[in-house]
Amino acid sequence: MFKNLLRHQFGNLQSKMFPAYFTMVGICCAISVASFGYLHPWNSSTVADKYQLGFLLSSFSFNLTNLFVFTPMTVEMMKHRHIR
Repeated sequence: MFKNLLRHQFGNLQSKMFPAYFTMVGICCAISVASFGYLHPWNSSTVADKYQLGFLLSSFSFNLTNLFVFTPMTVEMMKHRHIR
C-alpha cells in the first residue's frame, strides 16, 4: 500500500485501518486476560503466573491507550496536515 497509493490515499486508508486493528488486538488481549485469569486463579497461582497476568494486563492497557489516546491524535494530525 505504501508503494502503490498516493500519500493522501494511504493516510485515509490508515485512518480507517488503525482503529480496527487496535480494536481487534484489544479484543484478543481481553480474551487472553480472561482465559488466563480463569485457568490460573489468583489464590493458587505461582509467582510466574502472577507476572504473566501482569504482563498481559499491561499489554491490554497499553493497547487501550493506543486505541483511545494516540490513534485519534494521530488521525487528527494527519487530517490537519492533509488540508494544507
